[in-house]
Parts: sequence; structure tokens; C-alpha cells
Amino acid sequence: PDVKEAFNDLKFSNAPGAALILKVDTDQETIMIDTYEKETTPEELAEEMSDTTPRYIIYSYKLVRDDGRQQYTLNMIYFCPETCNDRLRMNYSRLTPFVSQQLGLTKIIELKDMELFTESWLKSVVA
Repeated sequence: PDVKEAFNDLKFSNAPGAALILKVDTDQETIMIDTYEKETTPEELAEEMSDTTPRYIIYSYKLVRDDGRQQYTLNMIYFCPETCNDRLRMNYSRLTPFVSQQLGLTKIIELKDMELFTESWLKSVVA
């Protein structure tokens, strides 16, 4: 599937924890699917991610509010580790607004250290 199809699949899945991970093909300057995890946790994703390569993570998260209400949120996380090279950092930074606009996700959460990507951190930034 292309990025839009995979995004729509994720969007309408109401998955409690699923992730569409996107990467930039720097030669062609296109956005591509890196992986699509239909069931995962922030902690599992953090273990799989590279410490040197930026990625866009579109994460479907089941937020349970204090009053018991449930809400499924789609979150765009721009992961850019401090150890990545300047060329990659510039390419991803430049394309971040474009990706956000194309997917209709207005809030971009920036993350520099995948060790911080936990369920409690995610709940704190989306609640």
C-alpha cells in the first residue's frame, strides 16, 4: 500500500496501539513506508528504532480519560535523534510540515530520545 492507504487503514482501525513509521527517500525526496505495526506499544517501538535515523511515527493510541471515557488519538511524532547527521536532520525538518499537512495531522510531537517514548510519556503529551 502507499502512504495514504496505510494511513487511512490506521486511521479507521481504532487500534489501541498501532504505528505507521514513515521515512524519507532522500534521493527521490519522497515519503515512504518504513514499517506498519498493527499491534505495538511505545516501549516496543522504542526498542526497534534506530538511534541515528529520523522517522515520522504515526501512532494510534487508546487514551483512557480519568472519568473512564475512551478516545482513540492519531499522533504524529517526529523522531530526530541528536546523533543523526545534519543532512538527514535538514531533510526531515523541511518535510515535516508537508507530511503533517498531507495527512491532516495538525499537532506534531517532537522526540529526540526514543527512551522517553513510553505509554506514560505519550499519555502526558496527548491528554
